[in-house]
Amino acid sequence: MLIVSFIVFFGTIFYLTRRRSVYLHATNSATRILPYSPNTLNTFDLFTIILDSLLKYVPGQRPSLQIHNGGFLLPRLHLGGILRIRKQDLNNFNTARGIRYNADSDMIELQTTNPMFLVAATTPLLLLLLSHADCPIQPLGSVNTTNKFNFADLALCRDVRGLLAASKAGELTFTAVMGGEDLLGKRKRRGVEFEIVIEVWKKGALVLSAQSSFLQFLSKNVKPLYAGGNEARAELVNLKVDKDVSVKLPASAPRHWAACSKDYNPIHVSNMLSKLFGFSSVVAHGNHVVALLVENIGRTATRPSASMDLRKLGELLWAQESSVSLDVSFVKPVTPLPIALETRIMGTGNGVAFGLFKKDVLCVTGSIS
Repeated sequence: MLIVSFIVFFGTIFYLTRRRSVYLHATNSATRILPYSPNTLNTFDLFTIILDSLLKYVPGQRPSLQIHNGGFLLPRLHLGGILRIRKQDLNNFNTARGIRYNADSDMIELQTTNPMFLVAATTPLLLLLLSHADCPIQPLGSVNTTNKFNFADLALCRDVRGLLAASKAGELTFTAVMGGEDLLGKRKRRGVEFEIVIEVWKKGALVLSAQSSFLQFLSKNVKPLYAGGNEARAELVNLKVDKDVSVKLPASAPRHWAACSKDYNPIHVSNMLSKLFGFSSVVAHGNHVVALLVENIGRTATRPSASMDLRKLGELLWAQESSVSLDVSFVKPVTPLPIALETRIMGTGNGVAFGLFKKDVLCVTGSIS
């Protein structure tokens, strides 16, 4: 009986850790079509991803970083498929954005959603690529440093009925790419910085492009050595406090964002494990902070007391239908929770720059244009 239990236990572990490898095998020349939409990952799938990620800490289970042209050449991983949007996805996202509703109500009645919805719906693609057996990066040892979002069809990104109709017709598709000659890892002072590019399309027309940069920490002695130089740093000059758009995150915020993005990284959902990483409590998801900023801009930009810069932000994100770019840099972790972040904004030539502060400590900075 003991032998049978032993075989069943380790057989299950082996099956779980290899299940995704069947789906995610990718080559330099081919796109792997996923047989499921990334936002439909279930508990079983997430457990598999966690096990795949943990396996990378076992000696010999993770490919080595390959030096190339002064940086690192990561294996080319390219995923694609059909994006299916469900009522449950909208329910979870609206809870994360602070909208309260009757669980039995029809979310289709909400005509407009936060444009960050598609960002949350496609976040699982990041997890799938980082946990891939051919990826030399350790997912639990990487941090998201910057995101560049191009809302190419901003009107559709906000249109609940339009998204649901396109999804039902099978018109929404996605691609996710990392590695290869055009996405080389760059040597930074603290490690290697690499990018993952996710795109959402509707019948061949770009809807959303999300370019996310991550930093994998490395010893300063790992070659190629850091060559020095000026790395971009966020500046605080000329930003003006706008109390109307302060961002408040309750202690439950990470749990709500994890439900819609499938990002259950321990530092976001476990106080005990986050403390092992040196934090005093769970850490807010960076994109959740950005989504709440976008949400508050939409709620306050039309007030009579709104500043010209705030009105400009509202026009860009909630009224404009053509392409809008949102660039974000995560400077400091947003913790402990609950927390209220002070928002400072300043108009630029064709957009608005912003910064989110914990007291006088800059946590998030970026621009919208």
